[in-house]
Amino acid sequence: MRPLTMGELLDAAGAFFRHHLKALVQLFSAFAVVEFAAAQFLEKRFASVGPVLQALQNKKGVPPQEVLAAAGGLAMAYLFTLSVLGLTTLFASVAVSRYVGRAQLGEPESVGEALQASLRSAPRMLAAMVTFGFFGALLTFRGMLPGGALGIAGGTLLPVSPLRTAALVIGALLMVLGVTVALLSWFLRSLMLGPLLALETGSGFWAYRRAGQLLSGKAGPAWTDRIWVRASITVTVVTLFALVMALVSQLPLDILRYAYGHSAWSLEATDSVPAYLSVPAKLFGLFIQCFFGSFSLTFMTFFYLDCRARKEGLDLASKLDALGPGTA
Repeated sequence: MRPLTMGELLDAAGAFFRHHLKALVQLFSAFAVVEFAAAQFLEKRFASVGPVLQALQNKKGVPPQEVLAAAGGLAMAYLFTLSVLGLTTLFASVAVSRYVGRAQLGEPESVGEALQASLRSAPRMLAAMVTFGFFGALLTFRGMLPGGALGIAGGTLLPVSPLRTAALVIGALLMVLGVTVALLSWFLRSLMLGPLLALETGSGFWAYRRAGQLLSGKAGPAWTDRIWVRASITVTVVTLFALVMALVSQLPLDILRYAYGHSAWSLEATDSVPAYLSVPAKLFGLFIQCFFGSFSLTFMTFFYLDCRARKEGLDLASKLDALGPGTA
């Protein structure tokens, strides 16, 4: 390992991914299958409340209790699915990061060993999720505070005038800006969570602080050499891969739904395509998710290792460890 530019990071991650394609896809697919099952559960749940939603859309009379039952069931299904997606994504991130990180540090592990390490980290994972959720809410509140205070003060203390309007507008803009910066900071730290849990030891609170330490400072003299700027570029790359993954994986099923006379988002679209066509299309989407998802996590692990190489001399420390004790 040595410090790499962003282009070199992408090339290195791509080369590693090509050489370990089967193992990485296997690791990701072990958890992607669970995500797929959760998504199918949500789709079936959505279809079950379709008649109620269709009646509301057509402005037909629907008993309030049926509306509340449908809305409550759908909300619970969404909450359950999002929880499963969050957990399985983190499990997959830890497993892939473990496999990639150990291989890069000269201590390769098998697919089974990486999966076992991911499952063993479940207690730390849950603690880290709670910690990150708490700090995410705290950062959001802190980001809203200046703009909210200005808007409230301007709306209550100033008379109706252009100055009051300006205070409300500026307050709203500050709130949006503050929340955006807070969420970006939280998201950058969250992307480091998988590699941290896979390759280091510590509590959930430690993981949050450790992510902030790795993302602070500069990697060179230029403004673009700041670690958080490089992390933002990494987020952009990962987001682009996620968008491509979502579009390509969903495209065959959307084409089939249009061919059967329904838009992808219509209430009738869920059951409009025969199973002998929809099942292969969904399985194709699952494969695309495994392919792009495993590469995104590989790239994120390389970025984490690069941060440690720049800030802590990880490559030098690994070489000294390999030489044995007593090396100076």
